[in-house]
Amino acid sequence: MHETEIKALTSERMTEYYRNLAGNTEEIRKFRHDMRYHAQVIDTYLDQGQTLKARDYLKTNIGQLSYRNLIYIEGLPVVSAILSDIQAKCKQLNYRFEPEVYVNYIPMDDDDTSIIIGNILTNALEALKKDNTQDRFILFEIKAASEVTVISCRNHYIGKLLPKGTLYRTTKSNASNHGYGLNTIQEKSAKYNGLMEITTEHQVFHIQIFLPNNYPQESGNPRKTTTINEETPNYES
Repeated sequence: MHETEIKALTSERMTEYYRNLAGNTEEIRKFRHDMRYHAQVIDTYLDQGQTLKARDYLKTNIGQLSYRNLIYIEGLPVVSAILSDIQAKCKQLNYRFEPEVYVNYIPMDDDDTSIIIGNILTNALEALKKDNTQDRFILFEIKAASEVTVISCRNHYIGKLLPKGTLYRTTKSNASNHGYGLNTIQEKSAKYNGLMEITTEHQVFHIQIFLPNNYPQESGNPRKTTTINEETPNYES
């Protein structure tokens, strides 16, 4: 995708992300406010030995809490918004999406971060849309060592990739539009003295971006990707 397209898409993702985040916050506030009353009702049922009624009450009143399934990474709102958007699309299309982020920062500005990660994940999603197998997945990871930050993405694909120099030629019908993706990723990586590496083995496309760390990591444990509702009990049967 062109830079202007990626930037526009990132802006839309950020707007939707904060809208959903605000909605989640309101849901949680209401839930906490009402929780003590629900607890009293359930406690009464249990005191009376009416276990089934207590369970039905849980399903009806607490199970109805509907969170928007957002990913939150402290200090990385752009990455959070992109991953949340891809996660929602993968869930809708029944693709497996596993994002793992273990960093507090990425040594790039937000625009270039959105262009690189946006292109990587858009390409991966497009590849899965052509995949008629059951093995449709995207495994995305950002991690850092002392000197380098690594952005990694693996996705299954079918068919043959068309080599174009050290990259691959797009198989999309509007190739003039979409052929910029890998070139753009490579150019943006080079801007930060980074490297792009692509391997294709066993029908898995694996792209890695290696970026020199220009700023010290925060002390303490690295942060892992957090899905906002991942620890919320699910009372749905």
